[in-house]
Amino acid sequence: RMSDEASLMERFGAAEKIITDYESGLINSKDAQEHLKRAIGKLEEMTIIVNRLSLFSSNESVEELPNGSIHLLLLPCLLALAHQNISSEPEKKMEELRMSKVYFRDFLKRLREYGVIEMGEFSWEKEKEGEENTEVDAKVKSPAVHMAEAETRRKEKIDRFRNQKEQHDRFLELTRQRQINPEDDSAQRDLLLAQLRYYAYRALGELDSIESELPMLQMMAARAAAGLTEPPKTERGPARKPFIITRDKAQKAVYGLGYPAIPVMSVDEWYDQKMASGAWGENGPGGSGTSKEPENRLSDSENEDDGRDDERRSAKLRWDEYKDTHRRGWGNMHNKG
Repeated sequence: RMSDEASLMERFGAAEKIITDYESGLINSKDAQEHLKRAIGKLEEMTIIVNRLSLFSSNESVEELPNGSIHLLLLPCLLALAHQNISSEPEKKMEELRMSKVYFRDFLKRLREYGVIEMGEFSWEKEKEGEENTEVDAKVKSPAVHMAEAETRRKEKIDRFRNQKEQHDRFLELTRQRQINPEDDSAQRDLLLAQLRYYAYRALGELDSIESELPMLQMMAARAAAGLTEPPKTERGPARKPFIITRDKAQKAVYGLGYPAIPVMSVDEWYDQKMASGAWGENGPGGSGTSKEPENRLSDSENEDDGRDDERRSAKLRWDEYKDTHRRGWGNMHNKG
């Protein structure tokens, strides 16, 4: 039996490390699912061994359990966490979550029986007792009652988070003390109990998350069974790659070798590409192939300027002829001589 228990603790430590490493992000995402499945296999084997060795009894209290057995009370919780994190299609994911829910509930119930946690009736136990009157109660409840229940749930959630944080802080502090004095059995026992209480409050939160996730998975599974899929996404055209415009082919050769991942073209190549694509119309970057109105306006203004120039030249010629035939001072002979 001693050899079985030693082997059991060794396997338990390996499986627990897989779960904690996964939650800490220390396992490569590609290998995570295989690691979780391997942990589930190890934990299931250990559960069979625990049952065979009869390490736990319903008429015992936690004070009667040795430290090694106290640690093994985490078995169903670790199984629940592993199943909860298995990724799969909606139908299979629902099965994983249902299994996780069963393990979490078994874990909490066992801790309560051993006196590790002091909790009254769990919510799912109350629901089971009141299943027959559920529909009637739903019709009778007033909006005020629903609001009161929602407020109660909110307070319970806040209390749960606070207690979970307190137990986690206590667990970390006891871990530091344990490292200082590893031979202290009472410190180790306090450490194990703090760990169990932390996971107990966490299990309550995970059960709430599962209850919220299951309806969404049921809807997704129903859509998949009915052949309904999401509307097809609009196909996007080829991505436009960035480019650098160089002044000549010499620069193109230099830049192209320096950063070959970016397409490079010369000004002439860029100009030819724009002309070929029709981006500048028929007359190039300075013209327009659609309207001749600006061109007509330009020709009209030029004609007006030419007419004014002719008038000025004619007037100047007439003035020159006048000066040739009328010398200066000839026109005023009054009072002369």
